[in-house]
Amino acid sequence: MYSIILNGTSSSGKSSIARAIQMQASVPYIHLQVDMLLGAIPWSNKVVTENLDECFQTCINNFHRALPILITPPFFGIIDTAILREDKYMECLDSMGDLRYITVGVHCPVEVVTRRELDRGDRKIGLAASQFERVHSNRMYDIEVDTSTLTPEQAAETILCHIKRIAKQEASWHSLPAEQFQCLPVTTTLTTRETSSLAPSRGWALLFDKESNTMSHRGLLHHMIINVSNVERSSPFYTAMFRYFGYELTGSSYGEGYGYEDWKRWDLDTPHEISICQVCAPNKDVPHRRGAVGHHDHIAFCAEDRDDVDRFYREVLKPLDDAGLCVVEDAPCDCPEYNDGYYATFFTDPDGLKYEFVVNPNHLIKKAQRQQSEQAVHGDAE
Repeated sequence: MYSIILNGTSSSGKSSIARAIQMQASVPYIHLQVDMLLGAIPWSNKVVTENLDECFQTCINNFHRALPILITPPFFGIIDTAILREDKYMECLDSMGDLRYITVGVHCPVEVVTRRELDRGDRKIGLAASQFERVHSNRMYDIEVDTSTLTPEQAAETILCHIKRIAKQEASWHSLPAEQFQCLPVTTTLTTRETSSLAPSRGWALLFDKESNTMSHRGLLHHMIINVSNVERSSPFYTAMFRYFGYELTGSSYGEGYGYEDWKRWDLDTPHEISICQVCAPNKDVPHRRGAVGHHDHIAFCAEDRDDVDRFYREVLKPLDDAGLCVVEDAPCDCPEYNDGYYATFFTDPDGLKYEFVVNPNHLIKKAQRQQSEQAVHGDAE
């Protein structure tokens, strides 16, 4: 299992989610709030008032340092916090050391958290609004929930479902035979941090073995997550496309709060997975804008040859287009503006995300020329 870092404004519902997780989880979670430490400080003391910022930052630092001490077996932690500064957010993550955790962005519209402050009566009015613009600024989370649309129980279920999914993926890799990872140098030791997932994307780092002259896989695509507005609506499109490309559906969920499909290629000697996930509630009605910052322009998949492009268009794209499940922007065609021999078809999913299926023999020509050039340079050096 994984510990959980909940980050959001005051009154966003983090504590309610934490209590719901404690009720639903099969393992014991302890609820750790920075407010517990802040509440123990005598803020009216002269020394504290004269060194207010220093005392506050010291309290935060000590809370972070204490996390790996407090989170020890059999307990897992729910860290309940509202971190406004990016350096303090990274400090919190770093303090977890080798502990496995996920990060959760807890969202809630400012008018809702302000109303909750008034209803509670134990919070300074305006505190949540003062945190609103900063608490999620430049943050990347493993999962995000909106407590204005989800109950604490639903949010907890969504978070625990995500953890189970990660654990299942990890178990699938550990169950693979050792020869799948023959590129690993014998002297290399992978830590839990590298192989498991403080952030799941860190994955298996396959390194170059100079002794065996084995090709490195560093930098190749490990996995990709594509956010869609409705997983069930997009599923027929991605199912048809990924099955043609040789992917296998390894996991799925179509729940109200967090839907997803995981597609994996098992025939490769490196992890290669693409997931489609339900976009988080705050962005559900935000349309895709191709080429905008943070949005991919398009993703291209390799075809075996020109016939493969034609067959994919005929057997997959045309039926999907006829059924209104995708839009074919360009049927298979030559694209000399890119390269000689460049042959591709271009199409979009139900949300307008653009894809391409392409064969580009010029890549092999350039690779051969590069190898010849390198051999010539080595020959001159000798």
